[in-house]
Amino acid sequence: MRIRAKGGSMGPFIRNHDIITIATLTQSKLKLGEIVAFTNSKNENNFRLSMHRVVQLLDNENYLIKGDNTSKYPDGIVSRNQILGKVIKIERNNRIVQFGLGVERGFIAILSHHNLLVPLINWVRNITKFFRKGKRK
Repeated sequence: MRIRAKGGSMGPFIRNHDIITIATLTQSKLKLGEIVAFTNSKNENNFRLSMHRVVQLLDNENYLIKGDNTSKYPDGIVSRNQILGKVIKIERNNRIVQFGLGVERGFIAILSHHNLLVPLINWVRNITKFFRKGKRK
């Protein structure tokens, strides 16, 4: 399935309007750091599709899920039967985005789980702005 992302909870790895390809889950268990599409429901008649990262493996059937660009609180425990699939491809401006889906995904998940990812991303953005300003002078 291919869908257009909405929102910024997974930035900078998935941005608003990126094209996301989601594959159905196989029998293999999910890995730390994989980005999954899951139903986030308050009740059985009202649900929405969300895409966030697995930040903790609780057991074969339950996972702690969190957006990369969200502050302290994860989505909570999501059961495997709520997960529709996992993100296998991100397209932005007709280019494939690889970063965030490879071997680095586990490290990203650990940083996110311990609320260190957002401050690190902000620090990198500030450093980048600083050096860009210096080049203009």
